[in-house]
Amino acid sequence: MGIRFKQGMVAVALAVVGVLALGSPAQAAHDGHCGGGEACLYYSGAFSGGLADFGGDIANYTNYSFFHCSASNCGLNDNAASIRNLSSFITVDFCVDSWFRGGEVGLDPLTTMNGSQLGGWRNRFSSHYWI
Repeated sequence: MGIRFKQGMVAVALAVVGVLALGSPAQAAHDGHCGGGEACLYYSGAFSGGLADFGGDIANYTNYSFFHCSASNCGLNDNAASIRNLSSFITVDFCVDSWFRGGEVGLDPLTTMNGSQLGGWRNRFSSHYWI
């Protein structure tokens, strides 16, 4: 009975780890390269001019800047002109205010919105979360 119990516990532990690994794109790095499982924000409306990439929720963009940005103000808060969701299975909501408040734009998996598609939402985002 002791061996079966241990084997059962190992199976349960592996199942939990598997569910946690699939439940969130948080494993993706914040490294200046927009890759799989990440929410990406761009300084320009044409997906260029600076990039910020995240795998998890960010409650406040104030302390973040765009990578590869040559503009005079490369702070992320209220400066994203295009957005991209490279998760294959989770929607990301981009919020106008910090702490996931205010109006929001939901971006389905594997979709993008350029500057003209964002319209009045352009340069207004201050946080995002995965739903």
